[in-house]
Amino acid sequence: MNSLDSTRRIRDESITLHQIFKIASTYDTICSEWVNNYPVTFDLAYPYLAEQTRKTKDTSQAVIEAFLKVLAEHPDTFIARKTSLARAKEVSSKAEHILELGSLETPLGKKASRSLTENSDRKATF
Repeated sequence: MNSLDSTRRIRDESITLHQIFKIASTYDTICSEWVNNYPVTFDLAYPYLAEQTRKTKDTSQAVIEAFLKVLAEHPDTFIARKTSLARAKEVSSKAEHILELGSLETPLGKKASRSLTENSDRKATF
């Protein structure tokens, strides 16, 4: 996409955004969501967000909980591209661990979530 040849080919062959996203969907979660009718968003994130909003009565906390849930189950493809798939899976494992500790509802979960964000700030990978 960054080369002049790619841009020319897209224009000359009338390649649609959907076709481009379909190709990229094998390695990019956002593209996969787009071409597959948002299964992670509507089947995982939204129901979990609604559940957490009812449970916590705190929209900000519910958003964080839903993000951790999605991250725990789906390694971040941006992290994978910028670093490695192994690093993305490591971050997903940490998110899962935070949820197992009770997330923001428990002192251990809060501590683990702080260490995840502090660690990511230093490494600039999250």
